[in-house]
Amino acid sequence: MYLKEAFRYQNYLTNMINTSLRYIGDSTYNTKVTQEHLRKKANAEAEDETIDMTTERRIKCNAGDVVHFLEKLLDEKEKLTDAITKAKASCEIDIDAAVAGNKLRQRVAEQLSSVASIRPKEVIRHGSAYKFNADGNQMPYTYDIKEVTQIDFDRKEMKAIALRLAGEADKISSDLDRTMVSLVVEFDPAFGVNETFEDILESFL
Repeated sequence: MYLKEAFRYQNYLTNMINTSLRYIGDSTYNTKVTQEHLRKKANAEAEDETIDMTTERRIKCNAGDVVHFLEKLLDEKEKLTDAITKAKASCEIDIDAAVAGNKLRQRVAEQLSSVASIRPKEVIRHGSAYKFNADGNQMPYTYDIKEVTQIDFDRKEMKAIALRLAGEADKISSDLDRTMVSLVVEFDPAFGVNETFEDILESFL
């Protein structure tokens, strides 16, 4: 399988593991409930009765069965992860480092592009103060405040850096995309990614 398929299968196994844990923790699969109706003690003419109150299970198994299946899933994922690691080691580029670096490069490019879009502006605000009139009384008055915001960096330079980083990120993304569909991972999957949890559990049982 190719690396892209291996990652898809890895995600599939993770989902199956999480589903297993939900089954194991579900009282439907980890408990049985019975009720004993002790009528005879209160009424000599009546008969005692035991009723199974256990919730009907979608799959005929219990939590212990699912645990054994979970162990198989964990083993499958561990082997797959080892195979992916070996495949990555044979690759010309360090895939993990490239992915991490590209995320940072894209984040910086987006921030610089956002800052480069800032424009200078001028607004008129209003202030207030007091002054004495001819009678010597203190009187309030209002006045205009002209507020000027100027750009305190080289917009062209910042925009150019943002474009360069975005271009580099696009190129690396393309290289990674090609690697994802060309790098072979030596692994034979035990399950098909389109199989449901119930299908593969029933097959296992």
